[in-house]
Amino acid sequence: MVDDRAEGFRPGWLNRASCAAITPAVTAALLSLDGQLGPVSFTLRRAIALVVIAVVAGFRMGRSRGWGIAGWVGVIATLALVARAPSVPSALVGFVLALAAIETAAKSTAAGAGWPDGLLPACLAYVALRLAVDLVPQAGAITEMVARVASHSINAARGFDARLSFTVLGGPAVILAVLYLLWSWRRAGGMARPFAAVIIPLAWFAALPFVMPDVSAGPLAGFSRGAWHGLFWLSVAGLLGALLPFGGQFNGDSTLPDPPLSRAGKKDGVAGADPGRAGEPPGVRPRRVSLAAACLAAALAGVCLVGTALIGPTAGKSIRVHNRGGLDWDRPVFGRFGAFSGGMFGLLPVYCRSEGYDFDIIDADAIDAADLEGVQVLVLINSPKVWDETERRTVLDFVAQGGSLLVLGDHTDVFGLMRGFNSLLEPLGIRFRFDSAFKAREGWRGCQAAAPDAVAWGWDEENPGVAVGASLELSGSARPLLFGRYGFSDAGVRENVVGSFLGNYHYDQGERLGDVVLVATATHGRGRVVVWGDTSAFQGVSSYYAKAVGPMLAWLSRPTAWTERIPVRIAAAAGLLAAILWLWIVQGSLTHVVLVALSLLAGMVIPWCLSLPHLDARVRVADDTVLIDRSHFPATGHYNARVNPIGPLSTNLLRCGFRTVDMEAWDPAAIARARGVALVAPQRPFTSEEIALLLRAEEGGSVVLLVVGQPDSFGSRRLLDAHGLALLPKPMGTVTSAAPTASRREREQQPRFLDAWPIVTANGGDPAGLPGVEVIYRHGEDVVALFQQRGQGGLLLIADTRFFSDMNIEDMSGFWPGNLALVHDMFRRYLGADPDAVQPVFRSPEKPQ
Repeated sequence: MVDDRAEGFRPGWLNRASCAAITPAVTAALLSLDGQLGPVSFTLRRAIALVVIAVVAGFRMGRSRGWGIAGWVGVIATLALVARAPSVPSALVGFVLALAAIETAAKSTAAGAGWPDGLLPACLAYVALRLAVDLVPQAGAITEMVARVASHSINAARGFDARLSFTVLGGPAVILAVLYLLWSWRRAGGMARPFAAVIIPLAWFAALPFVMPDVSAGPLAGFSRGAWHGLFWLSVAGLLGALLPFGGQFNGDSTLPDPPLSRAGKKDGVAGADPGRAGEPPGVRPRRVSLAAACLAAALAGVCLVGTALIGPTAGKSIRVHNRGGLDWDRPVFGRFGAFSGGMFGLLPVYCRSEGYDFDIIDADAIDAADLEGVQVLVLINSPKVWDETERRTVLDFVAQGGSLLVLGDHTDVFGLMRGFNSLLEPLGIRFRFDSAFKAREGWRGCQAAAPDAVAWGWDEENPGVAVGASLELSGSARPLLFGRYGFSDAGVRENVVGSFLGNYHYDQGERLGDVVLVATATHGRGRVVVWGDTSAFQGVSSYYAKAVGPMLAWLSRPTAWTERIPVRIAAAAGLLAAILWLWIVQGSLTHVVLVALSLLAGMVIPWCLSLPHLDARVRVADDTVLIDRSHFPATGHYNARVNPIGPLSTNLLRCGFRTVDMEAWDPAAIARARGVALVAPQRPFTSEEIALLLRAEEGGSVVLLVVGQPDSFGSRRLLDAHGLALLPKPMGTVTSAAPTASRREREQQPRFLDAWPIVTANGGDPAGLPGVEVIYRHGEDVVALFQQRGQGGLLLIADTRFFSDMNIEDMSGFWPGNLALVHDMFRRYLGADPDAVQPVFRSPEKPQ
């Protein structure tokens, strides 16, 4: 059989077919992992990428003579890297390394064709371009210009007003197609490839007016149509790469070996060649130097991407809020229920002070330099104040000297904030738009993308707390920390005074679709500015402190790192692109591609690991904290889905003066310090060690709140057994003390259990006979709720999985007074709360008209 890689190589049709199939599959998986193919969560995107890698690995292994241990180790390690990568950039680099590991393992057995020429370096080049825009967002001006021209072309041809982002148009897929064709041309030869690299984007652009749907079809239709359009041309590029003539080797390492050295130390057939070092072909040493330079440039880019590397200890933990604007300091208290009963920012000082911040207000119309002495973070909220030159200079000088400015605003110029904030922020290149940023589907998860450094210092990349707020317009050196890739700008309506100038919540003519900026930052002197177009995370701080607010405040409390400087980031982006250009010019081998990719990854990972001791922003658990366990898969869901949303549990704990913390991973140290642990129908059974820990916590004064019905009790049985209790499989349905003939108002004054089950002893007896048991609620002969004391604490058991759901306690439309009274009494009596002592920390200002 003739070796495909022999002289006069002409790939067979089987190899061409595998090339045509592998190229679009691999590149589509890369685009999907990057979030460019639709609003899909990062978890699902990683799963798709892992499936593609596994399929390709199986295909390559099937065409090889068996992989060695080193090959398996490399493939498994890179798969684990993609699966566990904390952010999209690290996952993208891991994906490229996984492909390289597969090719290295397969080539070591020398069987059949390798990767299509240029595929791996083209994927790395795409990742480099993507990260260069993260480093210097202004580098994306070219794609933004293309998007504007394309939108104008579509509007002229179709007769409507659409303002589409480059993502909506399917542009990233076309960029990847062009990179693949250019790289395969450089490595495999054939002038048809660069010709196709020009024709494909032109054909993509020309077809846009006929492909993109009408605005009335909705945002999701626009995103999906654009993604499929881009993938079509990516597939065309893969097909052309397989069919066009080849001028080189058909594998991923087409760099030809150096000619052999003669005994004179010269390359054979090359007269007068410089021998270089003894035994080293001429040209090898300069290439090693240039390779080292390329790797260093990639590593610098990785360091700048995480941004928080080597930031050091805090510069100060003093926060001041200008007490003017559309805000109040109300807290959730008993007596105020239902919609908007929780106040706005009243919990922010509670959580910040518990973390050691010196949190106070500036209660004056003007801010002078004396107010900012010793302060690290200045916060402005929904402020209509128009800043004159003197006042603006005071604030900007504070930032230039190392302070941090945090600006929190909302949608559609509520409280007149646009004129005020824009007068302060315009010199920094950030402006509020008169709009609302809406997601393309229910919930922002999968629709958002965060900057790599924001993820590095602790943000949940897909859910940092934005709900509905204004989008931001950026210029100069300002850059996004969070943007809605799959969102749209809903224009405000000045006539809608009652509705806070909000629009119609729908995507309409003239509204931008895709890539709307939600949170932005800029550096000024030695300090930094962060601007949020929404205040939801700070109003719902109990839910978002650990995943968004706390990490951001910890970052703002530290001096700016050299990696945040604009010149450094520009140099890093230029160096990364130069490294990729070098690979293209020298026809870099698979080894070169891997070394550059590893350097980029090391630049992200190593500094991030070194900075972890300074980035810990977890909520400090103390005796005023109640943990809500998420680690045992509670039977809860989102309120939009109406699947047992338990918001009232947290709200009523807050009304009692407690801080609530979602415990995502089982934390013995936190459980030992907390006042209580809330368990809502845990589905994963407790281990013996976990049961012992909970019992010790009860003896030490903690209260374990277990809310579970008999059908959901599998995960709780060992905990119930430890207390000598069980749930009887006897459905009671909805239980209330009200008479059957009582009116609705009379029924609402009594406690209600939506889906109650009887509590019995382990041998089926009445639990009231057990030591330390106090019955809280009995319906007839059946006990539905009880408290069992153990040491200084105990178990508070409610035999109804849905008791704390919003449909049973309170929601935006109303509340159930009898249950609120029962909860007030239980938490006061068994958790030691003092609900009546909960008061606002500060006096609220008068809200602007």
